[in-house]
Amino acid sequence: MDAVRQAALMLTQLGHTMTVASRDLKIMHWNYRDTNFVAVHPYIDEVRADLDDEIDGVYEEMRKGGFLPEAKLSQALAESKVNEIPSDRLYNCADTMKIMHQIITEIRVEADALSTFADENKLWTIQDLANGILDKCSKVNYFIVNSSLETAAPVPVRQAPEV
Repeated sequence: MDAVRQAALMLTQLGHTMTVASRDLKIMHWNYRDTNFVAVHPYIDEVRADLDDEIDGVYEEMRKGGFLPEAKLSQALAESKVNEIPSDRLYNCADTMKIMHQIITEIRVEADALSTFADENKLWTIQDLANGILDKCSKVNYFIVNSSLETAAPVPVRQAPEV
Protein backbone atom coordinates (compact mmCIF):
# COMPACT_ATOMS: atom_id res chain seq x y z
CA MET A 1 0.00 0.00 0.00
CA ASP A 2 1.39 3.41 -0.91
CA ALA A 3 2.09 6.02 1.77
CA VAL A 4 -0.69 8.42 0.72
CA ARG A 5 -3.31 5.66 0.92
CA GLN A 6 -1.97 4.53 4.32
CA ALA A 7 -2.07 8.13 5.54
CA ALA A 8 -5.70 8.40 4.36
CA LEU A 9 -6.59 5.31 6.39
CA MET A 10 -4.85 6.76 9.45
CA LEU A 11 -6.66 10.08 8.92
CA THR A 12 -9.97 8.20 8.70
CA GLN A 13 -9.29 6.44 12.00
CA LEU A 14 -8.29 9.71 13.66
CA GLY A 15 -11.40 11.38 12.23
CA HIS A 16 -13.60 8.62 13.67
CA THR A 17 -11.99 8.91 17.09
CA MET A 18 -12.27 12.70 17.08
CA THR A 19 -15.92 12.58 15.92
CA VAL A 20 -16.96 10.36 18.83
CA ALA A 21 -14.83 12.47 21.19
CA SER A 22 -16.64 15.60 20.01
CA ARG A 23 -20.00 13.99 20.66
CA ASP A 24 -18.89 12.88 24.12
CA LEU A 25 -17.67 16.39 24.95
CA LYS A 26 -20.98 17.87 23.85
CA ILE A 27 -22.88 15.43 26.09
CA MET A 28 -20.65 16.37 29.04
CA HIS A 29 -21.18 20.06 28.23
CA TRP A 30 -24.97 19.65 28.28
CA ASN A 31 -24.98 17.46 31.39
CA TYR A 32 -22.21 19.05 33.47
CA ARG A 33 -23.25 19.93 37.01
CA ASP A 34 -20.76 20.79 39.74
CA THR A 35 -19.59 23.63 41.96
CA ASN A 36 -17.10 25.03 39.39
CA PHE A 37 -19.71 25.13 36.61
CA VAL A 38 -18.78 28.67 35.52
CA ALA A 39 -15.24 27.61 34.56
CA VAL A 40 -15.59 24.02 33.38
CA HIS A 41 -18.90 24.17 31.46
CA PRO A 42 -17.72 26.69 28.84
CA TYR A 43 -14.25 25.10 28.69
CA ILE A 44 -15.73 21.75 27.66
CA ASP A 45 -17.49 23.47 24.77
CA GLU A 46 -14.32 25.37 23.84
CA VAL A 47 -12.36 22.10 23.63
CA ARG A 48 -15.15 20.55 21.56
CA ALA A 49 -15.20 23.53 19.16
CA ASP A 50 -11.41 23.27 18.71
CA LEU A 51 -11.78 19.54 18.14
CA ASP A 52 -14.44 20.14 15.49
CA ASP A 53 -12.06 22.52 13.68
CA GLU A 54 -9.39 19.80 13.73
CA ILE A 55 -11.89 17.20 12.43
CA ASP A 56 -12.54 19.56 9.53
CA GLY A 57 -8.79 19.74 8.89
CA VAL A 58 -8.46 15.94 8.97
CA TYR A 59 -11.16 15.44 6.35
CA GLU A 60 -9.97 18.36 4.20
CA GLU A 61 -6.50 16.82 4.18
CA MET A 62 -8.05 13.58 2.90
CA ARG A 63 -9.82 15.47 0.12
CA LYS A 64 -6.52 17.13 -0.88
CA GLY A 65 -5.08 13.62 -1.22
CA GLY A 66 -7.95 12.61 -3.51
CA PHE A 67 -9.87 10.53 -0.96
CA LEU A 68 -13.47 10.90 0.14
CA PRO A 69 -13.85 10.90 3.92
CA GLU A 70 -15.71 7.94 5.37
CA ALA A 71 -17.55 10.08 7.89
CA LYS A 72 -20.77 8.25 8.74
CA LEU A 73 -21.57 8.58 12.44
CA SER A 74 -22.44 4.89 12.70
CA GLN A 75 -19.06 3.99 11.25
CA ALA A 76 -17.27 6.43 13.56
CA LEU A 77 -19.01 4.90 16.58
CA ALA A 78 -18.10 1.38 15.44
CA GLU A 79 -14.44 2.14 14.69
CA SER A 80 -13.53 4.81 17.24
CA LYS A 81 -11.11 4.01 20.00
CA VAL A 82 -13.01 6.44 22.23
CA ASN A 83 -16.00 4.95 24.01
CA GLU A 84 -19.41 6.52 23.56
CA ILE A 85 -20.63 7.97 26.86
CA PRO A 86 -24.25 7.85 28.05
CA SER A 87 -26.34 10.99 27.59
CA ASP A 88 -28.88 10.15 30.30
CA ARG A 89 -26.78 11.11 33.32
CA LEU A 90 -25.02 14.10 34.87
CA TYR A 91 -21.24 14.57 34.90
CA ASN A 92 -19.33 16.20 37.75
CA CYS A 93 -15.81 17.63 37.60
CA ALA A 94 -14.07 14.35 38.48
CA ASP A 95 -16.05 12.44 35.83
CA THR A 96 -15.39 15.13 33.25
CA MET A 97 -11.65 15.35 33.89
CA LYS A 98 -11.30 11.55 33.78
CA ILE A 99 -13.24 11.22 30.51
CA MET A 100 -11.48 14.20 28.92
CA HIS A 101 -8.13 12.67 29.89
CA GLN A 102 -9.10 9.34 28.26
CA ILE A 103 -10.29 11.14 25.12
CA ILE A 104 -7.20 13.31 24.81
CA THR A 105 -4.88 10.37 25.46
CA GLU A 106 -6.41 8.35 22.61
CA ILE A 107 -6.34 11.30 20.21
CA ARG A 108 -2.69 11.91 21.13
CA VAL A 109 -1.76 8.27 20.46
CA GLU A 110 -3.34 8.37 17.00
CA ALA A 111 -2.04 11.85 16.12
CA ASP A 112 1.48 10.89 17.24
CA ALA A 113 1.44 7.75 15.08
CA LEU A 114 0.20 9.84 12.14
CA SER A 115 2.89 12.49 12.71
CA THR A 116 5.62 9.85 12.81
CA PHE A 117 4.29 8.11 9.69
CA ALA A 118 3.97 11.43 7.84
CA ASP A 119 7.51 12.42 8.82
CA GLU A 120 8.94 9.09 7.64
CA ASN A 121 7.11 9.44 4.32
CA LYS A 122 7.72 13.17 3.79
CA LEU A 123 4.00 14.02 3.94
CA TRP A 124 4.64 17.45 5.44
CA THR A 125 1.12 18.90 5.44
CA ILE A 126 -0.20 15.79 7.18
CA GLN A 127 2.63 16.00 9.70
CA ASP A 128 1.80 19.67 10.35
CA LEU A 129 -1.87 18.77 10.88
CA ALA A 130 -0.97 15.96 13.30
CA ASN A 131 1.47 18.17 15.19
CA GLY A 132 -1.20 20.88 15.53
CA ILE A 133 -3.55 18.30 17.04
CA LEU A 134 -0.81 17.14 19.41
CA ASP A 135 -0.20 20.74 20.49
CA LYS A 136 -3.89 21.25 21.32
CA CYS A 137 -3.98 17.95 23.20
CA SER A 138 -1.03 19.10 25.32
CA LYS A 139 -2.87 22.29 26.25
CA VAL A 140 -6.00 20.37 27.25
CA ASN A 141 -3.90 17.92 29.28
CA TYR A 142 -2.33 20.87 31.10
CA PHE A 143 -5.82 22.09 32.04
CA ILE A 144 -6.91 18.63 33.16
CA VAL A 145 -3.85 18.04 35.34
CA ASN A 146 -4.15 21.47 36.94
CA SER A 147 -7.91 21.14 37.45
CA SER A 148 -7.93 17.75 39.07
CA LEU A 149 -7.32 17.79 42.80
CA GLU A 150 -6.86 14.02 42.75
CA THR A 151 -3.93 14.15 40.34
CA ALA A 152 -2.41 17.48 41.33
CA ALA A 153 0.75 17.40 43.41
CA PRO A 154 0.18 18.38 47.01
CA VAL A 155 1.00 21.98 47.81
CA PRO A 156 3.57 22.24 50.59
CA VAL A 157 2.24 24.03 53.64
CA ARG A 158 4.58 26.22 55.63
CA GLN A 159 4.37 25.76 59.32
CA ALA A 160 4.01 28.91 61.37
CA PRO A 161 7.04 29.48 63.57
CA GLU A 162 6.54 28.68 67.20
CA VAL A 163 6.29 31.69 69.40
